[in-house]
Amino acid sequence: MNTQKLLSLGFDRSEHIHFTKGFKTRCSQCEACCINGTPCHETGCPNIGKDFSAPKPARKVKKETGTLNSYQFFLKHAGYSYDPKTETQMQGRVRCARNLARAEREARDGGIWFKWEIDPDTLSSDWVDDNQDGGKNCTPWQTWICHACSPHESPGRFSNLSTIIASLGGIDFGRAGEPWGNPYRRVVEAELALEALSK
Repeated sequence: MNTQKLLSLGFDRSEHIHFTKGFKTRCSQCEACCINGTPCHETGCPNIGKDFSAPKPARKVKKETGTLNSYQFFLKHAGYSYDPKTETQMQGRVRCARNLARAEREARDGGIWFKWEIDPDTLSSDWVDDNQDGGKNCTPWQTWICHACSPHESPGRFSNLSTIIASLGGIDFGRAGEPWGNPYRRVVEAELALEALSK
């Protein structure tokens, strides 16, 4: 096993441990681990089947294209606010989408990464009506888990040190829901990035 092999299996943050023959198996989208010497992703990780070993082809589009696509995504999926004294509802929606797209880009360019985990302190019964599906009057196995997200800032790509710069818990993706592949995940990450970068 080597770094190129790990990258080809979707472990995009894997790296060689300097002055040793060992490697760190890491994935930006899940808590990767090795079981009996076999690198493993978590179930549902979007990096499963991806190959990060091949060099990416040179981009022939302007950098702003990515921001435009992000803007369109947040215009469709994100919430918004507006001040009726100074702007229309649509103007507020456009402003919020642009802010989220900019925060997402700045976080990515600044090396900020996001850790998702199960929130141990929150269940669906904390806000679902008592007698509804997932409520307090249901049997415990009929409630569902929630998630937590925290953006981290590292001094370098290969550093083991990181600083939590914001956090959000109690994120509900519904029964049997998870962040992977859900548009709301990207919205949450952009909102947290916006909060962290505005401090």
